[in-house]
Amino acid sequence: MLTGFLLTDTNDKNIAIGFSVPKKRVPHAVDRNRIRRLMRECVREHGGELFTIFREKNVGAKIVLMFKGEKGKQIDRLSLRDVVPAWLAIQQQILKAI
Repeated sequence: MLTGFLLTDTNDKNIAIGFSVPKKRVPHAVDRNRIRRLMRECVREHGGELFTIFREKNVGAKIVLMFKGEKGKQIDRLSLRDVVPAWLAIQQQILKAI
């Protein structure tokens, strides 16, 4: 459902997260905005551990989350509980990479 990209920068100690929902996969702007809001809320609720570890290691990062969608899932019925498992999996991959 989500893919993530991580770029670390030793000079910049800030953490930035970007959210991308391609128009090709989600043609309606209302749905794209809703998915971005869900992704932001998910990171806000479940990203505390990741940000704490980055601060402890004194490392900056730029993270981009991109919505891929799933076959058989209707976009208008997507909820936060659908996004959370994908974010937690990406978060584990990021933690292994740093």
